[in-house]
Amino acid sequence: MPGTATKHRPPPHYRPSKHSRKPPSRSVPISRPLPIRFRPSHVLYADGGTKGGSPGSDGIYWAVAESGGETIRGSDDSGRHRWSDEAELMAVIAGLRMLKRCCSPGEVGLIKTDCQNIIQVLRTRTPPRTPRLRPLYREARQLIDDLKKAGIDVALSLIH
Repeated sequence: MPGTATKHRPPPHYRPSKHSRKPPSRSVPISRPLPIRFRPSHVLYADGGTKGGSPGSDGIYWAVAESGGETIRGSDDSGRHRWSDEAELMAVIAGLRMLKRCCSPGEVGLIKTDCQNIIQVLRTRTPPRTPRLRPLYREARQLIDDLKKAGIDVALSLIH
């Protein structure tokens, strides 16, 4: 009939591809705004990566910026053969060790990294499914717990 719109229907055998399906919703937001009362005295920036794909020779970088303007930097190009997630987590661990030395009780530390997986795993306290990341996760979680026991608040944030 002219003038009537018909709704297009896919054939009965049509099945959407895995790329056209809606991604699952996350139970924990990756990056949430910081409360107004939250003024970090130290900000840890951490990044890790691999050369030539993953796995490849690794490199990690971290920097601890104090509110007074002083910045402590560190890097390690050990050349060990790692996956990129391992390098990211190693950068966070190295930075947490320095944050532990720099912070005093009552201060606040903010961890910023560009790896959503690392933030989600540390924030939800859920061990990673990948066996090679579990010991690194436990070490990072222990360092965060030690900081909290010492009276130092720690928050996680995604670098955009």
